[in-house]
Amino acid sequence: MRIIGCDLHARQQTLAMLDTGTGEVVNRTLMHEGNQVREFYSQLPRPVLVGIEAIGPMQWFLDLLQELGIECQVGDATKIRAAEPRKQKHDRRDAELILKLLVEKRFPAIWLPSKELLDLRALLLHRHQWVRLRTRIQNVLQAIALANGLRRGPSLWSYDGQAKIAAARVLSTKRAADHVSEDAGGNRESDRANCPASGATFQSAIAHDSSRRGTGHRTGNGCIPGRSAALRRRQGAGQLRGADSTRILQRREATVRRHNQARQSAITLSVERSRRSRGAPRSRTAAVLWPQTGAERPREGTRGGSTQAGNPAVDYVTGCD
Repeated sequence: MRIIGCDLHARQQTLAMLDTGTGEVVNRTLMHEGNQVREFYSQLPRPVLVGIEAIGPMQWFLDLLQELGIECQVGDATKIRAAEPRKQKHDRRDAELILKLLVEKRFPAIWLPSKELLDLRALLLHRHQWVRLRTRIQNVLQAIALANGLRRGPSLWSYDGQAKIAAARVLSTKRAADHVSEDAGGNRESDRANCPASGATFQSAIAHDSSRRGTGHRTGNGCIPGRSAALRRRQGAGQLRGADSTRILQRREATVRRHNQARQSAITLSVERSRRSRGAPRSRTAAVLWPQTGAERPREGTRGGSTQAGNPAVDYVTGCD
């Protein structure tokens, strides 16, 4: 008789086989690809006892051994592992442990359902999935019926109920299509009303765009000022409707605003650096000693009739105060 301890994995299995007649122990590894496993077990002289741990992908191996007429026992993996005090483990040592438990009659075998019972379980699970799908569809149809004032209960699944719910769905679809078309028409009218370049909302965009005519940005005729050629083509072709046009207009206005802020910051920084490089006075005494600085670089015009408004030195002193 041959007793085999098998450490089964998804890709391979490691064997520790004992010949009770001679006491010889053979260790071997079999790959699951091809017919190597079938050829090995079919050549073994009977009787043969095989022990494995309970794992997920083991049903094909049990079917193969049952087909070849080989007895197989499946053990509890937790109890098998508890029988080994050493923490270090590998495939060959696990196979030898299973063989040792089989020889000593301490193998923790578990109950396994028959093949017919497994097939029945698979059919039951398959039916359960279809019942869940049917229930979900029925709940959706009941919600549609209740939303249209149709309360039929279980009679909704009769021919009369199905015809009524179909009519209700058609009516709701038509109302939704009419509502969408009305919204689209209203959005187009609002776009045409808000689109002219004379609007006060886009005055900053017009002022910014007038200085960039040479870069390919031009003011549209009766549309958004400064928009790109691709945007003009899309809006002219009617591809931008409703919320899309509004969103693009808002993005365009935000971009212009950010550009103006960055430009103003750059101008302020360059003016400050220019003052420092020219040795601008930093005290009241220096402002009195070098009054000619204002004649070299006049700033803004007079403000409120004051003759000192254009003098940077006086402006700097005023700022210090």
